[in-house]
Amino acid sequence: MGLAAVLKILMKYDGLVTYSTTKRVKIRDPRLAASYFIVVAGGVLYIVVYSILYKNMLFMQYDVSGEADLTIQQPTYHGCNPRHDDCKNDFRPLTELPYCRLHAAAHADDKKKLPCKFEEPHRFNPAVVPGALFVPTRMDHFTMSGGCNPTKSNGWTCQESWLMLNRTTTLLADIERYTLKLSHSWSIFTGGVIDSGTQSRSAGFVLTCENVDKELMLPVEVQRKCPTRLTTKPIECLVGDCNGPLPDPFPIYPGEDTGARIGRIVKGGIFAISSGDIFRLDALLALAGLDLDETLNEDNETLREAGTVLMVDAVYSNLRPWWSLWEALRGTREYTYTYHVQQVPATEYKQERMSRKDNIVADEHGILILINVRGLYGMLCFSRLMIALTSLLGIVALARAIADHLAMCSSTVPNHAVHNKHHMFDEVNVHDWMTEESAKMSDDLGNETTDAAAKTPLVENERMDTK
Repeated sequence: MGLAAVLKILMKYDGLVTYSTTKRVKIRDPRLAASYFIVVAGGVLYIVVYSILYKNMLFMQYDVSGEADLTIQQPTYHGCNPRHDDCKNDFRPLTELPYCRLHAAAHADDKKKLPCKFEEPHRFNPAVVPGALFVPTRMDHFTMSGGCNPTKSNGWTCQESWLMLNRTTTLLADIERYTLKLSHSWSIFTGGVIDSGTQSRSAGFVLTCENVDKELMLPVEVQRKCPTRLTTKPIECLVGDCNGPLPDPFPIYPGEDTGARIGRIVKGGIFAISSGDIFRLDALLALAGLDLDETLNEDNETLREAGTVLMVDAVYSNLRPWWSLWEALRGTREYTYTYHVQQVPATEYKQERMSRKDNIVADEHGILILINVRGLYGMLCFSRLMIALTSLLGIVALARAIADHLAMCSSTVPNHAVHNKHHMFDEVNVHDWMTEESAKMSDDLGNETTDAAAKTPLVENERMDTK
């Protein structure tokens, strides 16, 4: 049996040899065209502009974790190392500190002014939380003494088992000018370590509230009451090249010599050295919108008196909105980290320690600083590109389906053009079609009137014959 015979037999069964295809109809209607292109344009803006360029949809993101170290030192001349024999402290006199009793403007009966003393950091009580630092601002000392012995006369009980004697309260002088050094390392895990390193490989930034002063970071409510907008500022290196290359923009001061530059950076209270980032305590608090003497808690106590908890997040990333895709294609992406500083809700924070030798209790209020290293690492992923393309095609199909539905339901679109089975491609001008339909309706109405007039004499003749 030849091929022609087989085909002849199959032709008898239409269901086996049929082929279905899509019929295209071009409808000249600006409303349908607008609905289609609006949906397509919205899909392109969302997928390409927002998701791919701004939100970095094409990057598979992995968590960054790490460890941090935090140390503190007292103010010294020119920031020298206090371990060196020739390094001298740079404390301000007690008469210049407005919170101290010896301040020049203080009155003898001013109970708000407290005695102050200088203290070196190695005598601070260590933090009870790993990777944290406790900075005391107020110290209360008292002696514990046995209050009573249970006897028959007091009913074998005691209302005061211990007495607090010789209570004294002291503030740590110039604690706001103590400097902290933050250093940290990071690692990226995806089942195994992809990369790891220290902050010296990356450029550092701080998240702060934008203000008109470009040199000083003013104490503003960064996280809750920023009057302008949050912005990131680079951490400048005091001497040499401390970190990785800084992306634009970077502050440039034309005509500034080395001495003026160092003075400006140190005055700002935040800068970098080769071994870490340096924060003066008042500048670190200012990043969270806090001040030791201006910020009050629920009990109307200052942070210097009550203490608080400060969370410092070092957030690593190699992704930037709008630029990450181009940087990845050119191979110029750099790791950066940004410090996010905020206050943890706490009425006060204190630590207690007791000397069992003489029963002296030290009740210390201060700032507990917690360090957390986190972030996201982005890597270009081909499967995410396929997801983006599929989503875009789906939006185009959705736009076509919406336009087709509107065309089928619209009373201004000719049904014969949509359902014509004899042509693969039809082109319909809606305005011309409506004009033709109106003319047909007028012709049909005129024909009906003529027929009615022609039938009327016949009826009258029939009536006359009946008579």
